Amino acid sequence: MYRLCYTYIMPEIKLQTDDLISFSEAARLLKVTRVTIYAMIRRGQLTPLAIADRRYLLKNEVNQLQSERATTGPAVAPSTEEVNNYEQ
Repeated sequence: MYRLCYTYIMPEIKLQTDDLISFSEAARLLKVTRVTIYAMIRRGQLTPLAIADRRYLLKNEVNQLQSERATTGPAVAPSTEEVNNYEQ
């Protein structure tokens, strides 16, 4: 089912609050910094979801990345350029 939102047609998504996780909680689970979470979003590894004025991540996406990291090693830390761009 789709819902008209302003001039865009957006799919209607039914989520439970248990399906969402904050950026800080995702960073804690993945054992990385929030800057790294933002870098993972820019790289397309994580997809943010905005609800009202807050942003969340899908818990199953974070859990999948966590299990991948367990088998392949830790995520790559953001480059110095990514950190400098974030801080601006």
